[in-house]
Amino acid sequence: MRANPNQLLAEFRAAVAESEHLAEEFNSDDDKEHSATEYQRYDDQMTALYQRAIEAMDALDGYLSHGGHPPDEWLR
Repeated sequence: MRANPNQLLAEFRAAVAESEHLAEEFNSDDDKEHSATEYQRYDDQMTALYQRAIEAMDALDGYLSHGGHPPDEWLR
């Protein structure tokens, strides 16, 4: 399967944006006391998002390192 650098960059950016939104939402109310279950769910979700971002960037790096062309956005 041939890597699509545009798709990989989009996946990386989406995972980063989702993690930022999740963190903002979780931390939006300074007075709220989160339960252990809420903390665990937050941690699990953030871990999954970080993993998605890492995998996308790792795949993009591997593709570029082996002569692949950069994402279209990077050529502007």
